[in-house]
Amino acid sequence: MPSLLDLPDEHLIIIGSLLNPETYLPLPFWKPFWNASKSPLDRKSTRDLRAFRGTCTRIRGAVKLDGQFLEITDVDSMMRWESGADEDMKRAITRLHIICWSPLVEEDASTEEVLGALADSWSVFWKLLQQLQNLVELIMSCADVNVRLPNLKSLSLNLRCCGCRMEHGPAILGPMKNVEALQLRLWVWYHDALAPDIGNVEDPEDGSDDIEASQFSKYIRLWRRHNGLGDMPIRKLSILVEASDQDEIPFDVQLADLDGISDAFPNLLDLDCTDVNAQNGSFNTWLWPFIKEDDEGDVLSSLLPGWQIAFGTLAKLKKLEIMGLPLQPCYAVGDDSGNPGRVNLPERYPDDYDEEISATESKKGARLRRSRAAAAISLVQVIPSLKRGWLWEKRIDIDGDSDVYARCGWAAMILGLGESEAELDDYEVLLSEEFVNERLPAGDAYAEQSTM
Repeated sequence: MPSLLDLPDEHLIIIGSLLNPETYLPLPFWKPFWNASKSPLDRKSTRDLRAFRGTCTRIRGAVKLDGQFLEITDVDSMMRWESGADEDMKRAITRLHIICWSPLVEEDASTEEVLGALADSWSVFWKLLQQLQNLVELIMSCADVNVRLPNLKSLSLNLRCCGCRMEHGPAILGPMKNVEALQLRLWVWYHDALAPDIGNVEDPEDGSDDIEASQFSKYIRLWRRHNGLGDMPIRKLSILVEASDQDEIPFDVQLADLDGISDAFPNLLDLDCTDVNAQNGSFNTWLWPFIKEDDEGDVLSSLLPGWQIAFGTLAKLKKLEIMGLPLQPCYAVGDDSGNPGRVNLPERYPDDYDEEISATESKKGARLRRSRAAAAISLVQVIPSLKRGWLWEKRIDIDGDSDVYARCGWAAMILGLGESEAELDDYEVLLSEEFVNERLPAGDAYAEQSTM
């Protein structure tokens, strides 16, 4: 009497394909949001194929296991699949539904335990995805980070991966309502064709397409979604912004972030910003050009529109005492130099540039110090609450050695009657380019003090 096993392998494979849900299920399988009917995508739909392959060794060898649907409802299941599942079964999975992956932690878990569980769950998720090489559809119904850490005061999200910075960082910060010290590593996409005039910078949250700021505004929105529209309690903020597609981040992108900072953090005492190029990790300074000396030898800065906007924005922070922006005072440029940005001195001001190049080192040093003093005084006058800050200078080494960054501090001096002055430190800190750009392993870079 003929039996199923009398059929050639080709016919058995055809039978298996008819039992394979991938043969008839559409792709994509999810429905429009308005269609709330229960999804028929169920692991039971793959049971017939598994039962057919389990009939005997011959059918199991002829019919490939395929079209399997996996549903994961907790982190423990995800970990078991990542580390313990059969490789053939992993290759057979074509559709994955993640319902919830929030880590399960005890109510009295410490901050380190909770954050560690979060990091582990994300890590396991990415590892599992990498193993599911035949996956054609991923459905994620819930990815809530349902965590409350009322005692957490300091949080550093030094996330180098772009994807982590865009999604994980805001999700982690959102529930942390009592954080007072925050460090963020941000990413920015900016297209030159969209660059607006510096005097007409708009709020990046108003729907305007003119400015693409970093994802800093996303952090603020998610925090307020969790905690209401009140002020964030941040008192110390350190941000690093990396450009995705060009050497330097346009100043108006940074300005949009500064505007968001001034609105969200009225209690801010200490602000530090760093601007880098993501392609090579190089540190960028914000060139602050100054007008030539007047008849009395003073270095002048008229704080033209761009700088007026930048410092006027920060002046909203009535409690700001310490400011570390990558400001680089620059001497010997034309009288329209108050605009922020990077001025090409040889092309725009050839006479002034030649004069500066031909000056003696002592004369250059004196000019630089006067420019720094003028910059510090300008900052104190525009932002009266400031007590301490730093200025930068990138020194190009023409002998082929490493470029050097000079960092000079200043302190505000209260003169009385509402007047303030600024006094420069009598030394500067010299940092190698490798040290600033984090390109050398620990111990190989140098930092030294140089007397002014």
